[in-house]
Amino acid sequence: MGLDPQQITMRALKLSEERGLTGWSIRELAAELDVATSVVYHYFPAKDDIYEAVVDHATTTVELPDESLDWKEWFTEVLMSLRAACLRVPGIAERTVTGKLTPAMVPIIEAAYARLKAAGFAEMTPWAYSMIFNVAMSAVAARDRQSPHHPDQYVIADMLEDMSDLTVSSPALSELSEHFIAGLTTADSERISNDYFRLLLASLLDGLSHVLLPAATTTVDRQT
Repeated sequence: MGLDPQQITMRALKLSEERGLTGWSIRELAAELDVATSVVYHYFPAKDDIYEAVVDHATTTVELPDESLDWKEWFTEVLMSLRAACLRVPGIAERTVTGKLTPAMVPIIEAAYARLKAAGFAEMTPWAYSMIFNVAMSAVAARDRQSPHHPDQYVIADMLEDMSDLTVSSPALSELSEHFIAGLTTADSERISNDYFRLLLASLLDGLSHVLLPAATTTVDRQT
């Protein structure tokens, strides 16, 4: 059976899960497939084309929540699913947050937009959507950069070391370091990160419901 774009994408996905999205070369991918690099370039003229295929495939694992859910619950579920998909492949989150979207994101965006419209955000829907996804995906990208496979990895232990002199004279930094940041260097890191993300979403979505949604309702009332 001959090689096809799907086979190349799946092997590139495997390499990306192991090394990060940009942690492998076309030569290494070709070697994994046991073909010449020219064969890979035949299907994907540029490396960025393969990145896009990998991101698109990874995004297809995001399931849209039940439509019967409250809009805030719906966004929590879809963003938790999107977070999991992004963190499986280091580098995807940062690519997404910079606007490099793929076709698989379109159904998610359309569904999210529809939920906000139905919730009553009206002409403020673009604002609400942007706030939700910018904040959420920036948080995912920050978590992603802790991966050893991220090209711009930052190590929490190093950050704590850099802050150590300042914590002596700053009770606030000392408490922040001891009771939050330090936990990200332990076996509880994943649980803490998940809890943080859920609390972030709850705070963000509640804020929108108490600030932006009333503003949207007021605007609609003025127009009617």
